[in-house]
Amino acid sequence: MGIEPGSNEQADQIRTVRRIIMQRLNQAFPARMLVGTLFKHAIYIEPSYEKKNFVKDLFYLEKKGYLEFPDNIFNRGAELMDKLIVLTAEGKEIAEQTMVDEAMKL
Repeated sequence: MGIEPGSNEQADQIRTVRRIIMQRLNQAFPARMLVGTLFKHAIYIEPSYEKKNFVKDLFYLEKKGYLEFPDNIFNRGAELMDKLIVLTAEGKEIAEQTMVDEAMKL
């Protein structure tokens, strides 16, 4: 993203992309999705979104408890983009806006 670090515009873009990630996973719920497919959806909507920022956002959302990488044979030892990912119950609440998180609010 070509925006000055720390700016309000940058914060808005980060929130927007996080919401894109959550909404796309919500559309697929309860199915799991490949991380690489999710990244393709994100850059389709926001072409300037960089892979390194996508990875940071995924792990941020996972730490918040909104996403998880299910522990299964497909994820063990796989590269990040080849792993499966799914919304948690709390993530679904955030994606559907039945719960509010200030870090996701636009």
